[in-house]
Amino acid sequence: MAPITLGDTAVRDLRALLDNAVSDSQNSLPNATIVLLGDGKHTATELFDYSAAGDDSGIGDIHWMASCTKLITAISCMQLVESGALRLDDPDQIETICPEFKDLQVLQDDGILVDKKSKITLRMLLTHTDWVGIIIQRVSNMTLNEYFDQYVFQPLEIKDVTLVPPQEMVDRLVGMWQREKDGHITRIPQPLARMLDAKQRSGAFQSGGGGIFGNIREYGSGSMSPPSP
Repeated sequence: MAPITLGDTAVRDLRALLDNAVSDSQNSLPNATIVLLGDGKHTATELFDYSAAGDDSGIGDIHWMASCTKLITAISCMQLVESGALRLDDPDQIETICPEFKDLQVLQDDGILVDKKSKITLRMLLTHTDWVGIIIQRVSNMTLNEYFDQYVFQPLEIKDVTLVPPQEMVDRLVGMWQREKDGHITRIPQPLARMLDAKQRSGAFQSGGGGIFGNIREYGSGSMSPPSP
């Protein structure tokens, strides 16, 4: 099958979309990024990245990638399934790894907690909670960032994606913004600020559901070819 690519018109439309999104320095987005995934002409190496100043200086920017973390966590989890360390449908194994689940109750619509009718499996957790990240740490005897780095990022030669960003990545971190009721955009604190401070991050929770910081170009390239265990 021939590689699928975008036509020049589609690429121009995407660029116009970004231009319009950052055209107003007061009310528009402060920056915007699009990365295209595929094996055609316009792939992850084709990055559209603009700031409100109208330039493309954000190629090396670092973003808090939030729920994009779930893909890396799921890849790591399935590596452990393939190696035999984890089983998708063995609730007893999950309760052994996470004894917290044994007496877990279920919240009903009326607000009353009742005993669960069935045990929790890894397959259920992949739908997706931070518990998957916790399971990876307990089974591998590694922090989640250590596992990601050794078994996902290093094999793919990805250097700019991590749960624990060094200072040079923090210095490139794009700010967080929100739109107020009057339409203005204001900057807000980073939600995972503790992980960004080398003096405070010791012991901080490494979230498998939303803790990744990284460069969107490298993340996009790596997500196209997940490594084997």
